[in-house]
This record gives sequence, structure tokens and C-alpha cells, in this order.
Amino acid sequence: MPIPYRDTPRPSDEGCAAFIDLIWIDAESTFYGGLLLIDSKGRPIEFSYNSLKAPQDALWQMTNLREVAAVMMAQSLFEACKREPDLLICNVSLGKVEFCREAIAALIPFAQVNAVEDETQVGARIEWYWINDPPLEKMRAYALFQTLQQKDMLLEPFNRIHLGLREVYPEALWHALIEDDTDNNPQDSPNR
Repeated sequence: MPIPYRDTPRPSDEGCAAFIDLIWIDAESTFYGGLLLIDSKGRPIEFSYNSLKAPQDALWQMTNLREVAAVMMAQSLFEACKREPDLLICNVSLGKVEFCREAIAALIPFAQVNAVEDETQVGARIEWYWINDPPLEKMRAYALFQTLQQKDMLLEPFNRIHLGLREVYPEALWHALIEDDTDNNPQDSPNR
């Protein structure tokens, strides 16, 4: 006699969210990008990654270089991804909301999240913006975003992307990234 049990939804039924991040290491003039797909429970489904060596050309302004690299990396990561996510989430390292809307131009619900230090509370407060139209309540992306927000999982996947990139690119000068992050000139740093 079979044992009755409660059937739980499969990850494919709940949908998945893609988190994309771009890291610049100035010491080697290289962009590293990662795309992590997770389900609503935060379990990893797929990880795509790529790197792009920046041209050593004085004719390129850093802003232009960063924008071209962000588009090229995003497109290569989208093409490498085997599943179509219901939701795409980036942080501010990919670019401003307007740039992401026009240049990245995702056709699925696309949000940008950012950790903002808040002196009135312990830890950072999360700000988020819809880059394109927010998902309708009947869409899987809507429920998925709400679930990830409730589980406080809108920023944590970016840490996993960073860990994954360090694992697949062990030769990269990751220690230089810490020095780059202390740079107080956001106009010169493509990580801003």
C-alpha cells in the first residue's frame, strides 16, 4: 500500500530568478560576470560565467568601456543560460536603471537591488527598482519576487556569484578588488 504524502511543487512549477553581476578588476583590466539562477527556496539551478579583457587603449573613456562591457557580458551570459528565468535581478554594478532598461533590455520582469546603509536600523536596508514593467500579480515572477523578498534573498545570491567567480577564475587578482573598492571616485570605477 503506498504511503500518502503531500506533493510539493517542483522548482519548474515555482519558476526561477536569475541574478546577474559584473565585477571589474582594475589591476588586470578585466571584467568578470556571473549569472546565477535560483528557485524560490534559494537553491541554485544554473551558473553561467564569463570574462572580458578590456582594451588597453587611451581612446576609451571608462564610462563607455564599462557600458559596452556590461552589454557584451550580459548578452553572453543570457546566451549561455540553458533555462529561461521568470525574473532577472541585478545590482548597481551592472549600471543605472535607465542604462539597464535601454541597453540590457530584458524582456522578462527586471529589477535592480541595492543595499543602503541605514543609521536608524542594524544592517543595510534594501532598495529595489523595477527596470521595466513590474510583473502582474498573476505572473510567476510576482510570487517569486515576493518570496525572495520575504526570505531576505534579494542580495545574498550576489555573494554566491562572487564565490563562484573566484572558484572558476582562481588566477584572477581578487585581492586587488578589495583595493579597488576603497577607491572613493565613483566616476573612475566601473564597479560603481
